[in-house]
Amino acid sequence: MSCGNLCAALRAEFKIERFLYKKESISWNDRFTISWFFKERIKYLKVRVALLILMLGVLLWSWVDMGVEDEFGYWWIFVTHWTLLVECTYLGFAVYTTYRSLNTPPLADNNEAGEGGADKAAPWWSLASWVLQDVALPGSFVVFLLYWLLVFEP
Repeated sequence: MSCGNLCAALRAEFKIERFLYKKESISWNDRFTISWFFKERIKYLKVRVALLILMLGVLLWSWVDMGVEDEFGYWWIFVTHWTLLVECTYLGFAVYTTYRSLNTPPLADNNEAGEGGADKAAPWWSLASWVLQDVALPGSFVVFLLYWLLVFEP
């Protein structure tokens, strides 16, 4: 039994070359470091740095709060804290990826497929930020739902 067009489309979509951005018409530094709202990368970098600092502040507050009550050993059992760690890690990689993109020419400026060119795979840190974003966003939403559906008592 053949799956026809669906299997062919899925195979084309999930080729390793697409994951590594080797044969794409857009480079990794255009894909992961440009916002529809912030047209300049430096402004986008500033926003990401501000978010990282904010979330690191929340993480530090969480550690201190649990440590003051001598319950730091229990910090690791909460899914909210695990999600916060993933989010801080994602933001760290996102800041680094955006920073590195400032010095990498976009695909249109690469005549010989340099660091940001179409023939070169995306660097590991941009792939890490891509994967961490795909974990952090739904993770935060799940924590939100779990709190309001299971923990909150009106």
